[in-house]
Amino acid sequence: MLFTKDRATIQSLTGETGGGQIQLSGFAGYGGDAPIVFRLQARARGVRVRYPEGVSTLADANLTFTGTEESSTLAGNITILRTGVNLQSDFSSILSKSAEPVRTPPRNPVCSAA
Repeated sequence: MLFTKDRATIQSLTGETGGGQIQLSGFAGYGGDAPIVFRLQARARGVRVRYPEGVSTLADANLTFTGTEESSTLAGNITILRTGVNLQSDFSSILSKSAEPVRTPPRNPVCSAA
């Protein structure tokens, strides 16, 4: 990582998880009166995710997370290479969980002192 007066840059950060490789790069700008801005990129190759219980998925991904502390966007592609289900799992409960809506945490409004 490279730190300057108002910016932190990830030049190249690699690691392994789930039997595959992950590469991260990007930057975050900070300091002064300007809002924090960032652009982070992630590339995953052959990463296995075991979720929900009883399901194993192998995937590749290219994701970009950009924005500010007020507003941000996650975009990209995830390619599922292979999915397996443990035969001892309850398949109907796995399917019912997949129909549940995604829960997002409530947003806290930014407060300013008067």
